[in-house]
Amino acid sequence: MWDPANPEATSNFFAPVTIYDSLGTSHEVDIFFRNVAPEAWHYYALVKSGDVKDASGNIEFAWGNLTFTSSGALPSLALSGGAITFAGAVEQTVTFDFGSLPPTCGATGLDGVTELAAPSSVNSESQNGRGRVDP
Repeated sequence: MWDPANPEATSNFFAPVTIYDSLGTSHEVDIFFRNVAPEAWHYYALVKSGDVKDASGNIEFAWGNLTFTSSGALPSLALSGGAITFAGAVEQTVTFDFGSLPPTCGATGLDGVTELAAPSSVNSESQNGRGRVDP
């Protein structure tokens, strides 16, 4: 069973991602993945409470499901996210894109998040925010 107070012990894998708030301040978000059935995973995005206004403990602000084909592909575009207010910043919505175009659009579904018979790893990540640029 998933426990945001003890995420490492209740998930199978996690990947840190840097995101930026409305002021350009960077924050580390840990995305935890938990295998719940063959070809089915849940994910949870957490930040530390010190980064979030009026909060304590790990803050879970986004979660969702990833379901794979027997070949390890995501059969549909996997976009999900949640709203969060970092300390000193305004509320913002963070969207996680776990895959590119699915096989139904002529793609393979294998160039985003996959489920393959191999140790979990992160090959690449990107984000569309940026840090504050001081003059």
